[in-house]
Amino acid sequence: MSQGELAFQLGTDKAYISRIERGEINIGIIFLTELCVVMKTTPNHLLNIINETSVTCSISRSTKKS
Repeated sequence: MSQGELAFQLGTDKAYISRIERGEINIGIIFLTELCVVMKTTPNHLLNIINETSVTCSISRSTKKS
């Protein structure tokens, strides 16, 4: 699926999808859910979350202060 087609199905523009793909912006949980519906996948698969331990480790790393 092209960025243009994905953007059309999500009701946004190609530039926004491109910025997400390049990691320039973060998306919220609602947009993630809509993205998964359009792409016919799950958040776990899209984010490459294999099991609950992976999620716990990711959360603990992101909450540590440097």
